[in-house]
Amino acid sequence: RERIERQGMAWQVPTWNHNNQKIWGLTAIITVNFLNLCLDANIEILEG
Repeated sequence: RERIERQGMAWQVPTWNHNNQKIWGLTAIITVNFLNLCLDANIEILEG
């Protein structure tokens, strides 16, 4: 998770690193779900 601050509020967003690229937020969740469903990638989505 990564902490992002905007307009005085702090948000914790999920992040994953892949090939030296950071994928975060909703894009990360959608990508991981796609890979798990279509390609049986077995990537864990950690909460907390």
